[in-house]
Amino acid sequence: ARGHILQLSIPHECADQPYSNLFERMAAEDKVCIGLYREAGHHGCPLPYVYTNPTPESIVNAGDRVFVLDAAVGVVGTGGFS
Repeated sequence: ARGHILQLSIPHECADQPYSNLFERMAAEDKVCIGLYREAGHHGCPLPYVYTNPTPESIVNAGDRVFVLDAAVGVVGTGGFS
């Protein structure tokens, strides 16, 4: 099987909600969440950063982006993982 890592915007209904809600929403779309991209300024951090494997109770921000594994995307030969 092939899959790809995608970076997606946070669905509106998942903003300001626990990461577990986002995880369940993405799982329903056959995607596996692996982390969040956070903008500079979050918790006073001067640079953007990636938060891998967030805890289920971590709050997702509207400005975050989510990294997902998606087996349903891509064309054969585009360098996905196996």
